[in-house]
Amino acid sequence: MFLLGEIQSAEVDLLMNLQTNLSNAVKGLGDLDFLTYRAMSTPPATLTPPDDSSKGPMRFVDGNFIETFLYLPDDIANAVVQGNGKAVDNLGVSVQDVVDILEALKRLR
Repeated sequence: MFLLGEIQSAEVDLLMNLQTNLSNAVKGLGDLDFLTYRAMSTPPATLTPPDDSSKGPMRFVDGNFIETFLYLPDDIANAVVQGNGKAVDNLGVSVQDVVDILEALKRLR
């Protein structure tokens, strides 16, 4: 089951940044890099997206992907929130804050 909705602007940036940091720690479906997996491409479909779509989804939060955060070991969850110098860097919230937001979104489904 999937849910399509609009996320409040106050939380959309946090979730987008979480998704970016998470993509450095977790592989997407089929063990593909998340950005490659979600990059839009039109037929013929390939695993190598065209140059204009290689940046991945634009302002799209993949709920199934960010839900994987809930199942990460504590050390990796902390690294994702802190950024460890990669991607977006520190999200400015605690791991528990992220868990609370994701649990609330999960209940919407």
